[in-house]
Formats: sequence, structure tokens, C-alpha cells
Amino acid sequence: IVKVNLENTAKGITLYPNPVTGNAVSFQLSGMPAGSYIINILNSTGQTVYNATMNHSGGPVTQTIVFDRELQSGVYNLRIVNNGTTSFIKSFMLAK
Repeated sequence: IVKVNLENTAKGITLYPNPVTGNAVSFQLSGMPAGSYIINILNSTGQTVYNATMNHSGGPVTQTIVFDRELQSGVYNLRIVNNGTTSFIKSFMLAK
């Protein structure tokens, strides 16, 4: 028997696969409170190339982003913001 304490889960995001070789990237939120989240993908010059909102009911969640347009190879940042107070940024490489 193993006791699992989900209340003290570290807050953050995990992004995979990295590098991305197709037209989709997935991320998992851990320990994030319920609320509305803004999801952005920014290119290396800081331009937003993807924008969405997500209503999160709390707890862990996995989400997949399918790019709605052709993105060039390079480094991108996934930014997730909760009500303008909590922000997480993860970098990933898009390889063709």
C-alpha cells in the first residue's frame, strides 16, 4: 500500500514531445487551481502564433494543441496564464 498525497503536488506544466516534429504539442497542468487560463504560443521574436482560452476545473489535466497553420522550424514558448496572476512558460523546439 502506498499513500499518495495529491494536495501537495508541485504547480507547473510539462510539455511533450520536445522537439515537436508534427503539427501538435501536448502539455499537462499539475497542481493548478480551477479557473480560466489563457494559452499562447510565441515565436522567437515574441509574436503570438497561437491563442486560446481553457476553463480548468482543477487538478491535473492534459491538453493537446494542434497548430491551425504551418509554423516554421525554430524555438517557441508556450505561455499559460491564470487570471493574470500565475504565469508559466515552457520552451520547445519545432523541427520539420
